[in-house]
Amino acid sequence: HYIPSFKPSKTFIAKIKNSKKLNIAAVSQ
Repeated sequence: HYIPSFKPSKTFIAKIKNSKKLNIAAVSQ
């Protein structure tokens, strides 16, 4: 669940975005 008081770091967000890109790339292959 999302916690309003929790501020995700930019690196954490980047990891999520990268993981999504990797998942999409894996599916496309």
